[in-house]
Amino acid sequence: MTINPIVSCFYITNYNDGQINITFIKYVKYVKIILNYKSIILSIEQLLNNYKLFQIYLLSLVLTENTSSIDLMIINKKKYYGISTMRYWKNVYLTLSYKIIFLQKSYHRNPFYSNEPKRTTSIKKLINLLKLFIIYIKKVI
Repeated sequence: MTINPIVSCFYITNYNDGQINITFIKYVKYVKIILNYKSIILSIEQLLNNYKLFQIYLLSLVLTENTSSIDLMIINKKKYYGISTMRYWKNVYLTLSYKIIFLQKSYHRNPFYSNEPKRTTSIKKLINLLKLFIIYIKKVI
C-alpha cells in the first residue's frame, strides 16, 4: 500500500518584487521543498530544526485548500498541475479566495505519482537554497 504525499503551497505575490512560490511535498520520511524553480529534499528532522522554514510549512498547510489533491488544468492540449491555495498579497493581506498555483519546477508531472526520495540533498545545495530563502524572508515576507 502506498501513501500519497501531502502537498501544500505558500504563495506570495508583489508587483514590485515578483512572486515567491514555496511548495512542500511531504512523504513519509522526507519533504521536497520547491522554492520557485529550485528544489531540495530534507528529512523531517531537518525541516523541524529550521524554525523559519517550518513556520512557512505550517502556513502552507493552513492556506492550502486540500492537501491530498492536485488540480489539473489542460491548456492548449498540455497538462498543468497545481495546488489550490490562498495567496499572501503585497505584504498586506491574505486573499479570501483560492487560486490554483501551478507547480513551478515540474508543472507537467503529478507529484502523487512520484516515489519517495531515497536521501536528502547535499549540504552545499542545501546551504545555497537556504541562503536564497533567507533573502526572500528579509526582502518580501
